[in-house]
Amino acid sequence: MAVLLGVQFIAKSDCCIRNDRGTGEAMITPGYWWVWFMQAQTAQPTVPPEVLTLLNAGVDAENRRDLDQAIAEFRQAANLAPSAGVVFFRLGDAYMKKRDYASAIPPLKRAAELSPDSAPVHQLLGYALLTEGLCLRS
Repeated sequence: MAVLLGVQFIAKSDCCIRNDRGTGEAMITPGYWWVWFMQAQTAQPTVPPEVLTLLNAGVDAENRRDLDQAIAEFRQAANLAPSAGVVFFRLGDAYMKKRDYASAIPPLKRAAELSPDSAPVHQLLGYALLTEGLCLRS
């Protein structure tokens, strides 16, 4: 059993089961991806405040299901912080949510270059490559 963000999880072979006195529902959310990805970001420099503002605006747009706006915000952030892996991860993730897998591959590859030890980046990149039939070329 592991505790992540105050919620207990019991490991199963195919998923995580939420055990918080509510109904036992299978779940793993993008928020956890964010936590795991950020743990791998400790060696990278912090991003400028204007980039954080763009990242927050992109996340807000994602929450409103306005993926085109989110992608635009993340692209601007990527232009301002080309060495911040989290920016490219968020951009690739937004493309994945839009089901534009081919467009997700370049930013996810860049995120993998910038954060080579980040399992969530490599997993999301793997999904995009498999969806596009490019798994043998990765």
